[in-house]
Amino acid sequence: MPQISVIMSVYNGARYLRQAVESVLAQSLGDFEFIIIDDGSNDESPAILDEYASRDGRIRLTHRQNKGLTVSLNEMIASARGGIIARQDADDYSHPDRFMEQMRYLRNNPWIMLLGTAGYIINENGVVIQRQKIMTGTSRLHKKILKNNRFIHGSVMIRKSCLDEIGAYNDVFIYGEDYELFLRIANKYPVDNIDMPLYYYRINPASVSLVNCRKQEQTGIVVREFYRRNKNTSALLGATEYEALAKLIAGSWLNRLLESNIHLAMGRNFRLRGMIPEARRQYGKAFFYLPSPRSFYHLAKSFICRGIKK
Repeated sequence: MPQISVIMSVYNGARYLRQAVESVLAQSLGDFEFIIIDDGSNDESPAILDEYASRDGRIRLTHRQNKGLTVSLNEMIASARGGIIARQDADDYSHPDRFMEQMRYLRNNPWIMLLGTAGYIINENGVVIQRQKIMTGTSRLHKKILKNNRFIHGSVMIRKSCLDEIGAYNDVFIYGEDYELFLRIANKYPVDNIDMPLYYYRINPASVSLVNCRKQEQTGIVVREFYRRNKNTSALLGATEYEALAKLIAGSWLNRLLESNIHLAMGRNFRLRGMIPEARRQYGKAFFYLPSPRSFYHLAKSFICRGIKK
């Protein structure tokens, strides 16, 4: 049996797919299976994946109709044979020593159930924009993850035994499925990050979308509120509870926090793409909805910083 089961869902990802696949196949630790679901792609992704699968026996490839990311991830986890589940996104890529470094840490810290890494944010052309800051330390993460997601999704490794016990991704979620799972794991088990930039995370222009930001941030606030009320549990947040909490938030001060977070997220995405005037407008809206130290800091910084250091 392989040590690691790498899981990657692909939907119309041809542009960056070769780089993602090759970054996994070139890992210095090669004891893994690479489970890939082509989730109904209608671009060149199926042909690209067939090509690699024919050349490397570690790839287990499935083509099927589109079911969405969360369903795909759960199908791959269910079929995994390795004791460690490693994520990889189809438009990102991994450092050659990523698996080796993470497995070394997990062997030395067998109580850690979820492990992420630091990384670099890259643009559509693969240019590094900045290093992605992460937090380390199980006690700090246990406290801070209730405020926001502290993991780069594509960088994480999770022990399969943990997922067998508490369940995999919650299929209630189309957006924010990673954060919900990480909170559920952290609510019961120690988690950590390695402060080594072993993953390259691509900023997608679609992330600037107001609709996408709203859905992501609403999910985040609902999930945080649920686990604040259900500490030390691995209970799943159901659709009925989700809707009830969403309505409660809409009628409370948390709605102002939601609106502020949406514009902070959009401001960050515009800033990372070098669109400083638009970033400044979004930070201004964030401060309008909730004049917090966080929103003031980003607004003030947008007048000082002219762009991103390459």
